[in-house]
Amino acid sequence: MGGCGRTSTAQKFPPVHLVKPNLLAEPIVIATRRAQRHSRRVRQMTQSVGKITGIALRTSRSGPMREVVSVQAVPGGGLVGDHGGRGERGLTLLSAERWRQVVEELKTDLPWHTRRANVLVAGLDLAALIGKRVRLGEAEIVVRGETDPCGETERQFAGLQEALVPDCRGGVFGRIVVGGTVRVGDDVEEIAAP
Repeated sequence: MGGCGRTSTAQKFPPVHLVKPNLLAEPIVIATRRAQRHSRRVRQMTQSVGKITGIALRTSRSGPMREVVSVQAVPGGGLVGDHGGRGERGLTLLSAERWRQVVEELKTDLPWHTRRANVLVAGLDLAALIGKRVRLGEAEIVVRGETDPCGETERQFAGLQEALVPDCRGGVFGRIVVGGTVRVGDDVEEIAAP
């Protein structure tokens, strides 16, 4: 101790090691682990289940269908330019594989939009999506139920209405909950519940 009862600075404030050598890498390891967990959660939240292979719009109640390569989906509404889509039936989806079964069974070569559905999708089971949230390009829908084939399909081709009944062949309908652009070639992804 130096005079006058003072303590030296070294005694008052012991030396502090600001960075321990083993702690230097720890923040990087923690950040990497967090990124890996986040990446796993994102993969668990969405899974690609199919592709959009066609989009068609109804020009009027019984009018011809018009094929397009992209369209805007409106939340709570339908597809811009489509006659009649809104609310719980904002848009309709049709399975390319199920449609192929129908035309083979009827021994004909009808275009898919003869069914008067809006979006043709490949690579997924539509019945399994009922009650689930699905992303189509930028838009999201909640699939509300199976579409019942109506008399309009029978007027299009004899036997079509009956051929669409089994195995969800008539497709499904859904409510648009997030708007955005939907394009041919976009992924169709089921969004897992949080």
